[in-house]
Amino acid sequence: MGNLTSTRPLGHDCANHKMVDYLDNDRSAMMDGDLFLLEKAMATEQVIGFWGPEALKEFDAKLQNGSFVRQGAFPQGLLDLMGPILPTLDGAAHHAKKAAILEALNGAQVEKYKPVIRSVVQRAHARWSAQGGSMSLVVMCKQLAFKLMLVVLLGLENDYDDHHDDHRELLDTYILSLRDSTRRADPDGVRSRQHLLDDMINPALQTSHERLGQNSLKPCVLDFLVSQKKLSDADLRIELFHLLTMGVGGLECWLANCITAAASSPDVLKQLTLARDTYLKKYSNEEDRWRRFDDLGYVNWYIQEVKRVYIAGPSH
Repeated sequence: MGNLTSTRPLGHDCANHKMVDYLDNDRSAMMDGDLFLLEKAMATEQVIGFWGPEALKEFDAKLQNGSFVRQGAFPQGLLDLMGPILPTLDGAAHHAKKAAILEALNGAQVEKYKPVIRSVVQRAHARWSAQGGSMSLVVMCKQLAFKLMLVVLLGLENDYDDHHDDHRELLDTYILSLRDSTRRADPDGVRSRQHLLDDMINPALQTSHERLGQNSLKPCVLDFLVSQKKLSDADLRIELFHLLTMGVGGLECWLANCITAAASSPDVLKQLTLARDTYLKKYSNEEDRWRRFDDLGYVNWYIQEVKRVYIAGPSH
């Protein structure tokens, strides 16, 4: 998001572009074209949204040379609710914080997270198998997505069912409150955020510092960032909470849409089953199966197509 104080009012030449109330209908905003006009009470001037490689390249170039700035691009209510998160910063402060966070998500670090992810997934599958009877795979996958976010971001892996499953509802409340916070921070969002900070983020941060002192760091984003000492505790609270809230909703919906789309299309399900069987025959060793997901063929194509067609947002 950027702000250009010299933005001119749009004339009749833009009349053919559908006006989209982006904050109220994110699905429509992302499916109605490459360019849309946002008219909202939050904005004193019209705001243009766009995507696509060429448009984004041009936008990034203007962001780098200072033509676009983030300051003033967010309504005050959202700033009050979210705090000074990375997307609201400019210049050196933005670059330094972004570089520090990306270090925790680079290829070498992700490799360290993979065994933990595998363990969480295997335990979940074992529980599903032992449960028997009917169950909602969508609900189970939403729980699994939240577990994965907690273990990768915060290192919380053993006490999920006793302490953290109820936090999914608080997280949903916070995410939905964003669209009601354009003029002032939504009270439900403020309460949910503070509850999650007090119950999850702050204890996880304290425990991470203790692990650092004991030289027993876990493979998670929080421990890596704490060990690097490039971000203050205040910055860590803000950014990790933002990563959690902005990451879990999209992942949950992506998983749910993958299941729903396959279940509603017999032809697609048949091809997915064939691709799975082919993969299992090709890689009989379990270790190889976990290492060669890049060779899943049709399955990988299907997952990316679901992401392209079904917008992963908190509203559905």
